[in-house]
Amino acid sequence: MPESSLLFLRENSSKSFVLNHKHCLMVYGFRSAQRNMYLTGFCLFLSLVLTRTLHLLFELINTQAEHSKLKKQVESTKTGGKAQDSSKEIADLKKKVAELEAKDRDFETLKKQSQQQAAEYDRLATKYNAITGSSSDKRKD
Repeated sequence: MPESSLLFLRENSSKSFVLNHKHCLMVYGFRSAQRNMYLTGFCLFLSLVLTRTLHLLFELINTQAEHSKLKKQVESTKTGGKAQDSSKEIADLKKKVAELEAKDRDFETLKKQSQQQAAEYDRLATKYNAITGSSSDKRKD
């Protein structure tokens, strides 16, 4: 081969090497850009998932706190309700006791009045018998 063709091959091979090197760098740049795009997309997706998980976790914590608060309120209402029912029942029983005591007093008063009237009747009947002179004792019948 002539020298000029060797020189031509040498120049072409060095140009080819430079072109191949530039092509490799360009392909590597595209691949790294593509990789970076995938990583960025994955990071965005992961941040959305983590944000939503965090919100759900906070809602769960708030719901549990509210649940425990309502549970305590229900328990206090049950015990308070029993106490209220008991106090209501006690008040009703005290009212009934007061009514029965009033009836008992009225009965005792009526009993005393009837005894006093019977004694007065006996006294008047005795006085009448003494005035009229009759000895009839009908009240003992």
